[in-house]
Amino acid sequence: MPAENDEEGSGGPKLLWGRFAAGSGLALAYVVAMAVVGFLVATPLFVVALGRLMRSKSLVRDALAGVGLTSGAWLLFTRLLYVSLP
Repeated sequence: MPAENDEEGSGGPKLLWGRFAAGSGLALAYVVAMAVVGFLVATPLFVVALGRLMRSKSLVRDALAGVGLTSGAWLLFTRLLYVSLP
């Protein structure tokens, strides 16, 4: 039985559920954006938005990571595997 002064249930789960809901909405928006603007535009924006959701403090680093990951995935699929991305 937990002690009465235990802070385990002191509002932390509300924040986690809110972030979970925001992440779920962001994933849904990413799927829609992929159909509208395509992989090369939607993915870096999604990576930056995820960084913001996880409280990253460096927007430039997030943007560079998004562009780098997107470029790497695009090169892998289109140049090595000959699979076109949306």
